[in-house]
Amino acid sequence: HMYGSNMGDLHVDIRTEGGAWVEDIIPVLSGQQSVDGDDWNIASIDISAYLSSDVQVRFRVITGDNFRSDICIDDFRLLAPLSNESVTLF
Repeated sequence: HMYGSNMGDLHVDIRTEGGAWVEDIIPVLSGQQSVDGDDWNIASIDISAYLSSDVQVRFRVITGDNFRSDICIDDFRLLAPLSNESVTLF
């Protein structure tokens, strides 16, 4: 949910165990993404290339310069791949 006249940016980064952060694994979402204040957008991110070890996911938000920016993340889930590989989620 990104709604407001002065919306900032949403970045998604990932890091594998012992590795450095890989920033912006998807294109940066910048500016208003919602048509009205009640819109929620659904996004899926394929992180299968990073699953050789434990991973950390980081959401970085750079807010707008006044109170009229609103970024919300809700219902975040990690799902196992659609293969025979096993993934432990905790």
